[in-house]
Amino acid sequence: MKALVAGMALSWALLPCPTSAQVIQPRLATDGKALILLEEIREPPQQRQPMITLEFSPELGIRHVRVAGKGIVPPAAVSLQCGAETWPIARSEVRLMPEQTHAFFAVEKAVAEAVLARPSCRLIVVGVQIPLPRDLLQAVWGAPPPPGAAPPPAPR
Repeated sequence: MKALVAGMALSWALLPCPTSAQVIQPRLATDGKALILLEEIREPPQQRQPMITLEFSPELGIRHVRVAGKGIVPPAAVSLQCGAETWPIARSEVRLMPEQTHAFFAVEKAVAEAVLARPSCRLIVVGVQIPLPRDLLQAVWGAPPPPGAAPPPAPR
Protein backbone atom coordinates (compact mmCIF):
# COMPACT_ATOMS: atom_id res chain seq x y z
CA MET A 1 0.00 0.00 0.00
CA LYS A 2 1.37 3.37 -0.95
CA ALA A 3 0.48 6.68 0.61
CA LEU A 4 1.77 10.21 0.36
CA VAL A 5 3.23 12.23 3.18
CA ALA A 6 2.55 15.91 2.62
CA GLY A 7 5.20 18.50 3.17
CA MET A 8 8.30 16.47 2.25
CA ALA A 9 11.21 18.86 1.87
CA LEU A 10 14.39 16.80 1.99
CA SER A 11 17.46 18.64 0.75
CA TRP A 12 18.81 17.34 -2.55
CA ALA A 13 21.91 18.76 -4.15
CA LEU A 14 21.32 20.48 -7.49
CA LEU A 15 17.58 19.74 -7.46
CA PRO A 16 14.50 21.53 -6.21
CA CYS A 17 13.16 20.12 -2.96
CA PRO A 18 10.37 17.57 -3.44
CA THR A 19 7.02 18.45 -1.93
CA SER A 20 5.84 14.92 -1.09
CA ALA A 21 7.32 11.55 -0.17
CA GLN A 22 6.44 8.18 -1.58
CA VAL A 23 5.90 5.96 1.43
CA ILE A 24 6.10 2.21 1.08
CA GLN A 25 4.57 -0.31 3.38
CA PRO A 26 7.37 -0.38 5.96
CA ARG A 27 9.19 -3.69 5.82
CA LEU A 28 12.20 -5.53 7.13
CA ALA A 29 15.20 -5.90 4.84
CA THR A 30 15.78 -9.41 3.54
CA ASP A 31 18.39 -10.09 6.25
CA GLY A 32 16.04 -8.74 8.97
CA LYS A 33 18.65 -6.25 10.21
CA ALA A 34 17.02 -3.06 8.93
CA LEU A 35 13.56 -1.54 8.94
CA ILE A 36 12.99 0.19 5.61
CA LEU A 37 10.69 3.20 6.06
CA LEU A 38 11.20 4.86 2.64
CA GLU A 39 12.70 3.57 -0.59
CA GLU A 40 15.03 5.79 -2.58
CA ILE A 41 13.38 7.32 -5.64
CA ARG A 42 15.66 8.92 -8.22
CA GLU A 43 13.31 9.47 -11.16
CA PRO A 44 11.33 11.51 -11.98
CA PRO A 45 13.35 14.34 -10.43
CA GLN A 46 10.30 16.02 -8.85
CA GLN A 47 9.64 12.84 -6.81
CA ARG A 48 13.23 12.20 -5.67
CA GLN A 49 13.65 11.08 -2.10
CA PRO A 50 16.27 9.24 -0.05
CA MET A 51 16.07 5.78 1.42
CA ILE A 52 15.42 5.92 5.16
CA THR A 53 16.08 2.91 7.39
CA LEU A 54 16.39 2.09 11.07
CA GLU A 55 19.18 -0.36 11.86
CA PHE A 56 21.11 -2.03 14.66
CA SER A 57 24.84 -2.67 14.47
CA PRO A 58 25.51 -5.70 16.70
CA GLU A 59 29.29 -5.26 16.35
CA LEU A 60 29.10 -1.77 17.87
CA GLY A 61 25.90 -2.24 19.89
CA ILE A 62 24.47 0.92 18.27
CA ARG A 63 20.99 1.60 16.94
CA HIS A 64 20.91 4.18 14.20
CA VAL A 65 18.87 5.91 11.54
CA ARG A 66 20.31 5.90 8.00
CA VAL A 67 19.36 8.43 5.33
CA ALA A 68 20.89 7.51 1.96
CA GLY A 69 20.52 8.64 -1.62
CA LYS A 70 22.29 9.77 -4.73
CA GLY A 71 23.18 13.45 -4.59
CA ILE A 72 21.56 14.19 -1.22
CA VAL A 73 22.65 16.85 1.19
CA PRO A 74 22.22 14.98 4.48
CA PRO A 75 20.31 16.75 7.24
CA ALA A 76 22.30 17.78 10.32
CA ALA A 77 19.79 16.04 12.59
CA VAL A 78 16.62 13.95 12.69
CA SER A 79 14.19 13.52 15.58
CA LEU A 80 12.28 10.71 17.20
CA GLN A 81 8.93 11.73 18.66
CA CYS A 82 6.53 9.81 20.88
CA GLY A 83 3.50 11.79 22.03
CA ALA A 84 4.72 15.12 23.40
CA GLU A 85 8.32 13.95 23.89
CA THR A 86 10.90 14.59 21.17
CA TRP A 87 14.54 13.50 21.01
CA PRO A 88 16.76 15.32 18.47
CA ILE A 89 19.53 13.10 17.09
CA ALA A 90 22.56 14.75 15.53
CA ARG A 91 24.24 13.27 12.48
CA SER A 92 27.09 11.06 13.66
CA GLU A 93 28.70 10.02 10.35
CA VAL A 94 28.56 10.63 6.61
CA ARG A 95 29.91 8.18 4.02
CA LEU A 96 30.32 9.48 0.49
CA MET A 97 30.14 6.62 -2.00
CA PRO A 98 30.09 6.72 -5.80
CA GLU A 99 26.36 6.03 -6.15
CA GLN A 100 24.99 7.23 -2.79
CA THR A 101 25.66 9.41 0.19
CA HIS A 102 24.90 7.71 3.52
CA ALA A 103 24.20 9.75 6.66
CA PHE A 104 24.02 7.95 10.01
CA PHE A 105 22.34 9.18 13.17
CA ALA A 106 23.36 7.16 16.26
CA VAL A 107 20.48 6.70 18.71
CA GLU A 108 21.41 6.51 22.39
CA LYS A 109 20.35 3.30 24.12
CA ALA A 110 18.04 5.14 26.56
CA VAL A 111 16.26 6.91 23.68
CA ALA A 112 15.84 3.66 21.71
CA GLU A 113 14.44 1.94 24.81
CA ALA A 114 12.01 4.81 25.41
CA VAL A 115 10.81 4.64 21.79
CA LEU A 116 10.42 0.85 22.01
CA ALA A 117 8.31 1.23 25.17
CA ARG A 118 5.88 3.78 23.71
CA PRO A 119 2.71 2.77 21.83
CA SER A 120 3.09 5.28 18.99
CA CYS A 121 6.20 7.03 17.68
CA ARG A 122 7.46 8.66 14.50
CA LEU A 123 10.71 9.67 12.89
CA ILE A 124 10.94 13.30 11.79
CA VAL A 125 13.28 14.07 8.89
CA VAL A 126 13.36 17.67 7.66
CA GLY A 127 9.87 18.29 9.03
CA VAL A 128 8.32 15.12 7.57
CA GLN A 129 6.77 12.72 10.07
CA ILE A 130 7.17 9.02 9.29
CA PRO A 131 5.24 6.60 11.55
CA LEU A 132 7.26 3.78 13.12
CA PRO A 133 5.53 0.38 13.04
CA ARG A 134 5.95 -1.08 16.54
CA ASP A 135 6.20 -4.74 15.56
CA LEU A 136 8.86 -4.15 12.91
CA LEU A 137 10.73 -1.66 15.09
CA GLN A 138 10.87 -4.24 17.88
CA ALA A 139 12.31 -6.79 15.43
CA VAL A 140 15.21 -4.45 14.53
CA TRP A 141 15.85 -2.37 17.66
CA GLY A 142 14.58 -4.75 20.35
CA ALA A 143 16.92 -6.52 22.71
CA PRO A 144 18.92 -9.19 20.87
CA PRO A 145 18.23 -12.76 21.98
CA PRO A 146 20.71 -14.24 24.47
CA PRO A 147 23.54 -16.29 22.93
CA GLY A 148 22.34 -19.76 21.98
CA ALA A 149 18.63 -18.81 22.06
CA ALA A 150 16.36 -20.20 19.37
CA PRO A 151 15.45 -17.69 16.65
CA PRO A 152 11.94 -16.21 16.85
CA PRO A 153 9.29 -18.01 14.82
CA ALA A 154 8.84 -16.73 11.28
CA PRO A 155 5.72 -14.58 10.71
CA ARG A 156 2.87 -16.34 8.94
